[in-house]
Amino acid sequence: MSEVEKLRIENEYLRAENDFLKKLEALAQSKQAKKKKTVIITELRRKHKLEYLLHIAELARSSYYYHTKSVCFIDKHADLVRHVIACYQKHKGRYGYRRVTLALRNTLDKAVNYKTIAKIMRLLKLKSVIRVKKYKSYKGDVGIAAANILQRNFKADNPYEKWVTDV
Repeated sequence: MSEVEKLRIENEYLRAENDFLKKLEALAQSKQAKKKKTVIITELRRKHKLEYLLHIAELARSSYYYHTKSVCFIDKHADLVRHVIACYQKHKGRYGYRRVTLALRNTLDKAVNYKTIAKIMRLLKLKSVIRVKKYKSYKGDVGIAAANILQRNFKADNPYEKWVTDV
């Protein structure tokens, strides 16, 4: 490689790094950092080489494609996502994925897979509100009380005539 070619490649890399850092601005390291980096890389991919952008973002190629696929999942089911959010909000967050699925099957009149609804709700972080059940130890009358045959008459004329026990 000539010196000019090396400088051209370095210049191209530095431009990609500069554009990436402009987009990244205040991205703190968090659980969503990889997804945000993926979105930024996808935007800049038209102008710069993917190899440079992945190196700058310190992101593995497999991670990039994994997160790209998850973002595409939401885009693919955009109309279904709107219906899920509407159903979830209509019932004030009390419905989980099972009841949302049943409600959508009734309203949309088409087959909706519960796994798809569960995945959408998981990605959107929609969880049903679970009622706290108060602890009750009282179980009521358990079993059948035995009849009072002796009537407190414990005297016996012969041995082994009366056998009693207490619980």
